[in-house]
Amino acid sequence: RRICPACRHSGGELVPFLRQLVLPTEEELRAPGALSWMADAFRLAAKHGEAETLAELSQLGCRLEEFDEDGTTPLLYIAVTEGHADVTRWLCQAGASVTRVTATGETPAHAASWRGDATALRLLIDCRADANAAEADGWTPLHSACTEGHVMAAQGLLDPGA
Repeated sequence: RRICPACRHSGGELVPFLRQLVLPTEEELRAPGALSWMADAFRLAAKHGEAETLAELSQLGCRLEEFDEDGTTPLLYIAVTEGHADVTRWLCQAGASVTRVTATGETPAHAASWRGDATALRLLIDCRADANAAEADGWTPLHSACTEGHVMAAQGLLDPGA
């Protein structure tokens, strides 16, 4: 449990050391279950806006689509929810799914709309997010943006190409 916060605060510098100390071989790295502590570190890095740490951990084999035990919290959803544009951009460029849903059917675009984050919405839409995706209750990102009074986010969803 102490490794994850250490990774978060190291700016990526601790990860190469951990590779030598904790995961000495590629074979061990590929073994089932070997990445559970790294998945926790990956999620923490996304939550706290540590794009450099994410890049280092991805080189160790962490998958962009790691989930919590209940199948929720894709990394991109976490980054958008926390308002980390640089992490959102990195995850999109690295191939994270912009359409992956949480247990309630929400996508990263729903999170960006709820926050009123027009920049994240544009980035997600540019990466082919479905601006009209409906969550479990039928709400789209536009519903969220309008309900929360986020005019710029709503306008971005109504622009051509969204």
